[in-house]
Amino acid sequence: MNRDDWREARKKPVVVEFRGPYYDTETVETLEGDFEVTEEYLEEHGGYVIIRGVEGEVYPCGLDIFRETYEQVTA
Repeated sequence: MNRDDWREARKKPVVVEFRGPYYDTETVETLEGDFEVTEEYLEEHGGYVIIRGVEGEVYPCGLDIFRETYEQVTA
């Protein structure tokens, strides 16, 4: 199999923390540098949440992507 061929994989069931949703522009400090949540980003994604990943990293996630990819865990 060629490494450039598309294959399928399933995301592991990992629990992450999040806060939001937010609907305002903001600068989010991430490991890769500052991420500007712009009006265009808000229009494209309908808002965003801020996720804290498994290693403590923080990053924004478009609300539409979040709703499609995650489900809230209830205690």
